[in-house]
Amino acid sequence: LHLDQARDSVVEVERRLEVVTDELREAQDEAATAAQEAAEARRDQAIAQQRLDEALEQAQAPHPALEEVDRLRGEVTMRDQEILMHRDAVDRLQEGLEGARAARASPPRR
Repeated sequence: LHLDQARDSVVEVERRLEVVTDELREAQDEAATAAQEAAEARRDQAIAQQRLDEALEQAQAPHPALEEVDRLRGEVTMRDQEILMHRDAVDRLQEGLEGARAARASPPRR
């Protein structure tokens, strides 16, 4: 009788061991899957970070159109200064011309 009970106990322990072994394999498979998913997520995160860095770099870089606008503004400023210089020259010439006309119109001094 004791031998039968011992044999039954051994069979029960082996059955439980099989169940626990199966559960352990499932847990290991799940852990491996989770590790793979984590690695993929890290890779995706690295790609997203690289894209973000590139986008920030492009956003901070001067845009060619803005550089052209700045160049044209500088050119307009330079042209404005040239116009002012020419206006001053014209004003001086007109003053000189008016002075010469006034001198010609007035009787000679004796």
